Amino acid sequence: MKQKLLTLLVMALFVPLAANAYDACIDGIYYNIVKKAKQATVTYGDNKNGTYSGDVVIPETVVYDGVTCDVVGIDEYAFSNIKLSSLTIPKSIKKIAVNAFDGTGTYYSNNNGIGKLYISDVASWCSIEFDEEKSSANYVAILNPLECTSQLYINNVLTTALVIPDNVSEIGCSAFRGAKMLTSVKLPSNLISIGKSAFRNCTNIQELVIPDKVETIGLWAFSGCSALKTVKMGKNVKLIEEYAFTKCESIRDVHITDFTAWCNIEFKYYSNSIGSGVGIGDGIGSVSNPLYYAQHLYLNGQELTDIVIPDGVEALSHDAFRHFSGITSLTIPDGVKNTMSCTEIG
Repeated sequence: MKQKLLTLLVMALFVPLAANAYDACIDGIYYNIVKKAKQATVTYGDNKNGTYSGDVVIPETVVYDGVTCDVVGIDEYAFSNIKLSSLTIPKSIKKIAVNAFDGTGTYYSNNNGIGKLYISDVASWCSIEFDEEKSSANYVAILNPLECTSQLYINNVLTTALVIPDNVSEIGCSAFRGAKMLTSVKLPSNLISIGKSAFRNCTNIQELVIPDKVETIGLWAFSGCSALKTVKMGKNVKLIEEYAFTKCESIRDVHITDFTAWCNIEFKYYSNSIGSGVGIGDGIGSVSNPLYYAQHLYLNGQELTDIVIPDGVEALSHDAFRHFSGITSLTIPDGVKNTMSCTEIG
């Protein structure tokens, strides 16, 4: 009798856990609700795996217990280990949790499949918070539904040539990571910063034009863009973080419009401050400068092979020309500091 009572007690303890997996199921979609904030996030049902199927359309708002709530997020494991014909994500989404689209958390063995991904507002998409900080070289979780589909529809138009509107000044972390369907991207003229992993593993983009207002390019921003051939760098770039162009072996041409500005860019390189093991899992080095792979450097359309550092340059940034094979001669005026950037030319 005592054993039976103990068993019933244990079962009773687990009942609330199952019941609290979600707060509401509305039109076939499961939500967690913060009623006071009038916000809802999409989650999974009673089982983490395979909750959804077919065509899923996430609305911008839902009504729960008489309160209209904005749908602002997608929770961890919400769409793990599922196959969908299509998924529509509204512009109200502000955050997508790590592993929301992959229960295994393993980038290279994606168990998901989204036939078509629909979005309506590119500017809003650029500001979604993805849990990039939980990703590393040795544990690269699926963060972005773009990594799980080959078809992107923007306002119901199948899109391979992405145009980001000019009102976007910052592209957030992982915003277009793994978007293999993209063959080109037009960055906005008012863009100031490109976030960590923003275009990581976009393997079909062939040309990159960095607008003149861009100042920072984040960690892994274009890493794995293996088809990238031409990079046109804006004149106001001040910082390019580690691994920004790692595994971009197809780069052949780099174009600049201001030679002094190029010499002053801070090209970050691997240091222990990033954390041990970063990059080692890929068997790659820290490449922040696209010249690492390039064979040609152009200044305002004219190829530079015999390079003369201008008198106005007081110091060369680290890695400004390191490993660049397109130089036949280099003249550095007296007084220029940090010639380390030239010690491994060619």
